[in-house]
Amino acid sequence: MFKLLSPLIIPTLLLGSGGCASVPTAPVPEEAAELAACTAEEGEEMCRVRRLGSTNVGFLAEGMPIAEIIAKLGAPDEVGELWLEEATGDQVQDHIWKTKGVMVQAYLDPEKNLKVSRFTVEAPFAGKTSRGFGIGSSAAEVFAAYAAEIDPSFTEPGSKLVAGSVYGGIFFDFEDGKVISIFVGAGAE
Repeated sequence: MFKLLSPLIIPTLLLGSGGCASVPTAPVPEEAAELAACTAEEGEEMCRVRRLGSTNVGFLAEGMPIAEIIAKLGAPDEVGELWLEEATGDQVQDHIWKTKGVMVQAYLDPEKNLKVSRFTVEAPFAGKTSRGFGIGSSAAEVFAAYAAEIDPSFTEPGSKLVAGSVYGGIFFDFEDGKVISIFVGAGAE
């Protein structure tokens, strides 16, 4: 079942985190080791988001028109009603491709086009992140590759890694040491 974060799930994520989680130490990938240090002006959280870079998973990306996804995957299995997301003021709508392992939440832009605001992928979706990780990837390898971007307040070793920020990043869920879902976007507003 998809775990697209919604306003109903966000309080649970925020309250259930219990503060900082211990994060296993992992070698920093070469590209992360070469990144410029965080500045006091930008702060640690925004530095992690900057270091994260691309949050695409396969062809899926924040801001892309829903029409492009439909062109690739066909009509969604389910389309929700438009509803007002209080935190952003956006009209949003869920689009689910169950058989493809894709769930997208889209917002209505000023020109009345639906564009991706956040998305979740699960099996059988085969797309990979820009660092080469997807469903079935090793948790240890994901932790090592995203070591410089881990949000320690929301990461739970063995079950969840938040890279970037809970306000915008990539969330990996793990089971039995493997990636079972990837969420991209803001998990809190």
